[in-house]
Amino acid sequence: MVNRNLLNPPDALTELVRRARFLLFDFDGPLVRLFTLGEAPGIAEQLAARLEEALGHSAAGRFSDSVDPHGLVSGLRGALRQWPGLDEPTIEELVQRCELQLVEAERLAVRTAEITAGAELLVAGLLRLSRWRLAVTSNNSALAIDDLLGEERARVFRSAFQGQVYGRHPDPDFMKPHPDCLNRALAGLGCEYPDQALLIGDSISDLEAAKQAGIPFLGYAATEAKVEALMEAGARHVVRDLSRLLPTALR
Repeated sequence: MVNRNLLNPPDALTELVRRARFLLFDFDGPLVRLFTLGEAPGIAEQLAARLEEALGHSAAGRFSDSVDPHGLVSGLRGALRQWPGLDEPTIEELVQRCELQLVEAERLAVRTAEITAGAELLVAGLLRLSRWRLAVTSNNSALAIDDLLGEERARVFRSAFQGQVYGRHPDPDFMKPHPDCLNRALAGLGCEYPDQALLIGDSISDLEAAKQAGIPFLGYAATEAKVEALMEAGARHVVRDLSRLLPTALR
């Protein structure tokens, strides 16, 4: 059992935020709730159905247990390499096709995505302070993220992140926990030392990517279950309310 008394010890959270010069935000979770209508299992089902159709009768039901479309896509190449008779060009075509289908599903989901409570207030405050450079680093498509930034309701995010969106690599093997999007963000922001950055993420894959990139991590958890999961995975700092970080940054 994790000792919750070690979570966000006095002054440690303040030091974590104030020490950073570059703040990297995961998209789905810390900034928005992308699949607010519960679309994720349905998207996974659609991807699975199209894969099984392409692979033929012997694939019936092979991918139907997937409820996480990103997990399905990220592990697809490895799964297909275990499939008898598939050559590499066919595997690559199927992986690319599935990833593009996910892009379209994310772009559709963005239209109904809800901005995370406290995120807009936090980002607006950070912009006023002008102490940090900000970026989005996500396993979601950059096209979907840019779609949201183009909406009037996201004007604060647009001011903060436009031109600094580092979304999913077209090759899903580079999705977090691979640190690819974090490394691209560091380069794009001109950050030479990873420990000058801070990743705000809500998943274990965010935490693992931050470790690989050498970037400090701050967890955001919408539920107690997520708090426990992040702490069990080794996160030292987790917050339930993003707006709490603004007074922390002002100290």
